[in-house]
Amino acid sequence: MKQEDNIELIQTAKKNIIDILADSIKFNKKENSALIVFDTQNELTEILTEAYRLALPEAKFLNFDETENSKIIDEFNLLSPKDLVVLIQTGSFRLDEFRIRIHLYNHNLKVIEHLHLYRNTKPTWPVYINSLEYDKEWYHVMGKSIQTKLSKTEHLQIVSSSKVSNLNIKPNAEEKEGSSTSILNVTSGLEIPKLNTGDYTGMQNIGGTFPIGEVFTEGKILEKMNGSFWVYAFADSNFEIIMPDPFRIDILDGLVCTWSKNAPDEFVTVIENIKAYERPIVREIGFGLNRAISKELVLGDITAFERIVGLHLSLGEKHSVYKKEGIITHKSRFHVDLFVQTKQIIADGEVIFEEGIYKNLQ
Repeated sequence: MKQEDNIELIQTAKKNIIDILADSIKFNKKENSALIVFDTQNELTEILTEAYRLALPEAKFLNFDETENSKIIDEFNLLSPKDLVVLIQTGSFRLDEFRIRIHLYNHNLKVIEHLHLYRNTKPTWPVYINSLEYDKEWYHVMGKSIQTKLSKTEHLQIVSSSKVSNLNIKPNAEEKEGSSTSILNVTSGLEIPKLNTGDYTGMQNIGGTFPIGEVFTEGKILEKMNGSFWVYAFADSNFEIIMPDPFRIDILDGLVCTWSKNAPDEFVTVIENIKAYERPIVREIGFGLNRAISKELVLGDITAFERIVGLHLSLGEKHSVYKKEGIITHKSRFHVDLFVQTKQIIADGEVIFEEGIYKNLQ
């Protein structure tokens, strides 16, 4: 990599990393050590590694591709509680059967993960770097507001359309000719929402996968979700983003029952794969908060893209955060993200999201 070609990206990443370390992870470099494990298989990985070298010059750096697995594990075991491990990964590091993040958390280590960087093509690198910005006040205030509202919500309505008005058009303006509006109803109340906003106050595990910016929940009774919604993007079988023309999905008693004729073949394949093992049930209801990501500023990796401002749902039985009767967590296999072309989100009759903007949450 010619670092001079990426100076601006490296400097932006450095600033964002420094803010994450100080305000989110609360890493004290005078009292604690940092270990950075990286690979060199991807240029974005190299950009981030260089940014960490600038932000944490006193850290120890290990090249995953040039270090034996046993040596990496030994280095983990030399660390003390509240030390930091950063994993910068072209794909996802594997150390045989060694489960890295669980091991690190069990040793009370702080963790920052950058995953599947190869999925983000070069034109999207600035989006990824900008999405690392620790948008502290927005995340904390809006995240808590959404969490508080959803905790009390008994009836959630998701209004979506084949076309969504431009933000410059008045909210009540008539939709373009030929558009279709659908409503998905969740009538069981919602599980206590969880925050992924970089505030780890009072939490046992500190850190996670970056970029961040999300509040998520699911229906208390999964079968009490009925209606339809329009999808503008979804994760295919390779966990990469597909952005077709919007298509409709119909839900009956929590399960996908039908879909519009223009649904792409990749979606049909996803449904068939799920049905071969488990129910095509909707679980996660995610509210994205990362303002650096949009339909125009896309990221190829689903783990990062799902932080986009707006709503996403998951399809399949896998969602280990919440336990549900009849679903064995370690046997569930699928969690496919669907991104809803959202006009409004209505909580107990009050609009809390409209045309790309959260509202009525203070």
